[in-house]
Parts: sequence; structure tokens; C-alpha cells
Amino acid sequence: MIANDMSIQEYLRIFNIADGDGIEWLKKGLGEGEYGKSQDAVATTWIISFEQIQRKEPAATMAILLFLAWIEPKGIPMSLLKTLGSEHEVATALGTLSGYGFLRKRDKERMFDMHRLVQLATRLWIEESAERKGLMRHCATHFVDIFPTSEWENRALWREYMPHARKVLEHTPKDHISAINLSYRIGRCIMEEGHIHDSLEMFEYVVARRKETLADDDELLLD
Repeated sequence: MIANDMSIQEYLRIFNIADGDGIEWLKKGLGEGEYGKSQDAVATTWIISFEQIQRKEPAATMAILLFLAWIEPKGIPMSLLKTLGSEHEVATALGTLSGYGFLRKRDKERMFDMHRLVQLATRLWIEESAERKGLMRHCATHFVDIFPTSEWENRALWREYMPHARKVLEHTPKDHISAINLSYRIGRCIMEEGHIHDSLEMFEYVVARRKETLADDDELLLD
């Protein structure tokens, strides 16, 4: 209500519309496992927020929200989000998402946290739409572009990004080219860390998938 300068009466009107229009799928999703049915009303408030952001906020705000749905919800570096728009766009978007309670900035750190339940609601909302669902692959592709190379001087950055990259992999189809390329980058970095067994497993997956999707003389297969 504060974010949209909305009266209680107007909020309740929108709440009742949301509760009766397509909210059942989210209630069902959040009702599984540890969360229980007590979260249903809270889930409805998120639906309202999602729709408000999609209609009224700049595209960068929605891009960041969609990106946040697929990464590790804790310890999100500012540098990871800065790649999703101009400095002004990102600053505005982070202010909006913090205002809605989707993000919390850590004191004196350039890190953000997102509550796991908020992230789950965001993901379910995305998956309900075939158009938004395709954005999961775009998230993986974007992560391939920003994930640091395995040079040792990049180790501080790849250590920050690693849990988020692994989380993105969990949600990306294993045969998608972005999953293959991101796995390769992760494998190179964890090999530099000395985790030989884990890196070999990653490379075996990469080689197997590349053989399925690339020509025998493709330079990516020979890399």
C-alpha cells in the first residue's frame, strides 16, 4: 500500500480480485511441504505486488525480480545485479523491490538477501505463464556471460557467484546450451580450487552433452 500510495479500501478491492482470480495455483504450491496453508493470504499479497510491478515499474525492475527467482536467495552480491541494467535502472529497481519487502540489504555490505518463501512465490508466479517460464533459460544464458573466467585473480568473484551459478543450473534443462556452458565455467573454477573429483564430474557431463549437440569438429567440443 505504501509503495503504491494506495488506500486500505483500494488494496482490499484488489486483494479480493486476486484471491478469486488465478490464486489457487499459488496457494497449492505454497501449501506443500513446510509452509502450510497459513501462508495463503500472504501469497495473495505477493500476487498483487507482482502484478503492480509488472504494470507500473520499469522493465529493469521486472528483469531483476525474474533473475532473483532462480539464484541462491542469500548473499546476493550487488555486482551480480548491476549487470541487469544501467546504474540508475538498477538502483531504482533495488529500491522498488526493497520497498515491497522482496529484498533486504545487509548492513554495511554490498549484499542482499531474499526470503526463501518470497522467492518460491516469485518462481511459481513465473512458471504459471508460458511466456515468463522461458525467461529461466535467459537467466542461465545471462549467467554464462557474467560468470568470471578461472584465472586465479578472479577467485574472490567466482566464490561469490558460485552458489548462485549452481542454483541456476538446478533449474535449467540439462540439455540446454547455457547449462552446458555454465557447467564448463564452474568446472574450470572448482578445478582451480583443487576439487579435482568434482570438476571431473562436471567435465564428463559437459563432454557428453556437447557430443550430443555439436559437430565432431566443433571447437567447443575440442576445448
